Amino acid sequence: YERFANAPKLRIWTIGGDDYRETGKNRVEAMASLCQSMDHWLSWANSSDADALGELSRFVWRWWSSADALEEIAALRALRGLWSRWLDHHDLPFVPIWIDAVTSTATFRNELATDHLIDLTAATYASVLGGADGVETLPHTGRELDSARIPASLRWARNIQHLMKEEAGLHRTFDPMGG
Repeated sequence: YERFANAPKLRIWTIGGDDYRETGKNRVEAMASLCQSMDHWLSWANSSDADALGELSRFVWRWWSSADALEEIAALRALRGLWSRWLDHHDLPFVPIWIDAVTSTATFRNELATDHLIDLTAATYASVLGGADGVETLPHTGRELDSARIPASLRWARNIQHLMKEEAGLHRTFDPMGG
């Protein structure tokens, strides 16, 4: 926390950096750990001379989205409600939260790497419909990038996002699931 104390404009607080599926957690446990991380941060902010209210607008919650589209849409929408309740619980004013969704590779099985393209497309789709502010589609080869396939796997990840935007037109509606 102290690393960026003298550079408040560069500071962004990211919560939820690891894919909860890799640690054996479920969605509810992952959301609870987000709130616990926020509680630890708030304790630090209150014990130091940090401006907790000013820092709330710099928070980013990272959520790992899977191919279970309806469950991920519900989870992403629930995150905003959870943030609001967390603020109310601590008597803090409402500040919108930024949610970055990252496609999860934890459910990849030992199949052909191209078999994961549908999972990544579904996870990206769920992230957009769930209302994520930012979406990162990881390559279909997973986190361990084979140097021979880096350009192709990154191109496919980019193309999935283009597909969501250009073909599905999801960028035209602010809240597709909100009606």
